[in-house]
Amino acid sequence: MKALQLFQSTRPAFFSISYMSVLVAHALAYKLHSTFHFWEFVESSLALVLAHAAGNLSNSYFDYVYGLDKKATSVDRSLFDYGITHKEAFALMLGCYAVGGIFVVDLLVKTSWKLLPLVFLGAFLSFFYTAGPIKLKYYALGDVTIFLCFGPLTVLWGYYVQLRQWSWEGAIFGVPVGLLAVAVLLANNTRDIELDKKAGAITIPQFLGRANSYSAYQGLIIACHVETFILAIFYSNIFLLLPLLTFPMALPLFKAFKNYEWKNICENTAQYGLLFSAAMCIGIMLG
Repeated sequence: MKALQLFQSTRPAFFSISYMSVLVAHALAYKLHSTFHFWEFVESSLALVLAHAAGNLSNSYFDYVYGLDKKATSVDRSLFDYGITHKEAFALMLGCYAVGGIFVVDLLVKTSWKLLPLVFLGAFLSFFYTAGPIKLKYYALGDVTIFLCFGPLTVLWGYYVQLRQWSWEGAIFGVPVGLLAVAVLLANNTRDIELDKKAGAITIPQFLGRANSYSAYQGLIIACHVETFILAIFYSNIFLLLPLLTFPMALPLFKAFKNYEWKNICENTAQYGLLFSAAMCIGIMLG
């Protein structure tokens, strides 16, 4: 039972954001270069999901310590509903980073230590997203951090693990994935405008207001479709238009955001992102 509570505290409903970039990276490497290393795929995927879990726990822990999350008002229930103390969350966070680090070191040995700067940058952004003294999330830098961590950086990571070389293609194909991850954060921060203000956290929706944040949310999702359309033309791959078939499924998300119906909107946006990315991967493989 305790193990289940600890697992729930990592917010696994959002792991789909990690899966998005993993799928795109390895599908791209295989299609463009006919290269696929199974164990590297497994290890890089596990490392990314563990880093995501650690980042979620870090966010919950430091938001609790800094007074942003309180039992009566917090939407993040990780430290309130699962019988987990903040000290246990911190210990689990360190454990996730440690186990993920083992996979990372093994991948560095198998591939190249040239990946190390990317690993350090990812770890830095993951931990200091909420942790002091930097607290990126508290100074309106959360969106940039999330875009990089779940978009270009992670797709480059998976791409390099497979091919042992850098490529601009990894970064380009990571853009729509990163934008979808930012859409999840935008919905979260728009919902929490008042709570964030009281806690002294500065977020983009505070500048935009709810109406403009709705437009930005729509813009992020539409931009993902526009880029895949451009990629389909550039690569002469009609199958890269498959993600367009998912657009009608985004319409209920637009409606919920516009009407400020916040229940499950973050989780649903993440699930939509996974569906979009899966369609994108199928398009890459069929092209």
